[in-house]
Amino acid sequence: MWDRLGSALRSGGEPPAYLDSTTVGADAERLELFYQQQGFREAAVSYEVQSRSDGDRVRVVFVIEPGPATYLRRVQYAGLAALQPEQKRRLVTRTVFNGSTVEALGDTLAVSVRNQRYQEPMLLEERRRILTYLQNEGYAAVSRDSVQAVVYQVAPDSFDVTLRIRSGARYRFGDVRFEATGAETTPPR
Repeated sequence: MWDRLGSALRSGGEPPAYLDSTTVGADAERLELFYQQQGFREAAVSYEVQSRSDGDRVRVVFVIEPGPATYLRRVQYAGLAALQPEQKRRLVTRTVFNGSTVEALGDTLAVSVRNQRYQEPMLLEERRRILTYLQNEGYAAVSRDSVQAVVYQVAPDSFDVTLRIRSGARYRFGDVRFEATGAETTPPR
C-alpha cells in the first residue's frame, strides 16, 4: 500500500525539467511577498542550487529569514455617522480581529487589538465582512471602494489601521403587496 501511495504522490507532481533560474528567482520573490503579507515585514528569501551526485539533477533550497513579526495595536472604523448606535455596536462586535475594548469617538469606533499579527488577507476579509454587513443593513450602493484601509506604523513591531467607510444612502422598501391567484392544477412547463 505504501509503495502505491508513494508512486501516486510522485506521479502527481511535475515531470523533471531544466532549471530556469528566472523561475526560481520569481519563486523566491513570491515567497518574500507572502511573508510580508503575513506580517513579517523584514522577510528575506534567498535560494541556493545544490548539485546532486547523479550529475543531471539539482536540488533548490530556499532559505527564509522571516525577521520579527509585526502586530496590530488598534483598529479604527471611521465614517460611521450614518449608522445608528445599535448598528455600530453590531458592526464592531463581529469583527475578525481579536479585540478587547471598543471606544466610541463620535462617528469613529476604535478597537484595541491584542495578540493579533498584522496580516493583509485579514484586512481584506474584514473589508468583505463590512461590505456584507452594510448591504444587509440597506446600504445597497456600497462597493469595494467604499471601505479603504490606511495603515500607520506606530512602532517597528506594530501598526494601527483606520478603515475609512463610505456607506452612502440607506435604501428602504416601501409597501409590498402580494397577490395569490390560487393553486395551479397542472405542473408548469
